[in-house]
Amino acid sequence: MKRIALISVFALLMLSIASAQVSLSQAIDEYSLLVDDLENHNTYGYKGHLSIEDRIGTAINNIAQGSLLTTGLKLDLAILGIGFFRMRSSDGKMCFTRNGRLMLTSDLELTTEQGFPFYDPIRLAQPQMEIQVAPNGNIYSISKTGEKNRIGTIRLFTFSLDKVKQNIGTVFYLKDGESGEVCGDTIRGKIMQGTLEMSNVLVYETCFRLLFLINEIDSNLLVHKDTKKELLVELIRSLYLNEYSMKNTIFMARVEAAISPSKAAKASMEYVSENRFIEAIIPFLKANYNK
Repeated sequence: MKRIALISVFALLMLSIASAQVSLSQAIDEYSLLVDDLENHNTYGYKGHLSIEDRIGTAINNIAQGSLLTTGLKLDLAILGIGFFRMRSSDGKMCFTRNGRLMLTSDLELTTEQGFPFYDPIRLAQPQMEIQVAPNGNIYSISKTGEKNRIGTIRLFTFSLDKVKQNIGTVFYLKDGESGEVCGDTIRGKIMQGTLEMSNVLVYETCFRLLFLINEIDSNLLVHKDTKKELLVELIRSLYLNEYSMKNTIFMARVEAAISPSKAAKASMEYVSENRFIEAIIPFLKANYNK
């Protein structure tokens, strides 16, 4: 099983390196997108930019389902299947997200972590009420005496990606005149309370693609290329150790040789936390980093 997994990871690297040549402007744009993906790999509801089919980063998001994390918190909501929560941004614009980590404001209104309320506002009648959310989006408040009252409905909306005007983090804004379509059944999309959707960023594949792009981008546009390359190799190594909890110098030697035959990256074989490592190297991977 482990041997198959190793071969699969190495095959992904070969596929990325063998990808079609890209123009300089395309390479730097794609590089920036994929670094943003790595930075948001742990952001709830985030949708990456790496195409599953051809392993190339594009401006069009990959909206495949992310894995689900059970939290047990009443204000954590995940979407299983298709659909987005429709919200109102701080400047009053309609927007959409799958990040269901909600908060309750001082005036008892449900909002996202950014403070965006639902486009159709939802408020509790009294503080300290328990909230129950059904798979179809119906929301009920339960008083201390057990009285249950429906206070609203969270509707899920769908839209085609060609309708998207802008995507900022986990938030999507549609083109003028577009408002999405209601997802009217729980077969295609339903809400799960006490659960959050993780990002769908393909970390391994994203790292491999970034390594390919580094070789394509001129050093005047991408400073400290060798350092960036070594950091990515170190990240791949730590991911591998984290996942398989073993040392495989033969595999890593093949990876390093494929990436930089003239200068194998120097890295320790110590276990490194995936999340802390990614957070630490992101500033150095930014295209314009020059400190």
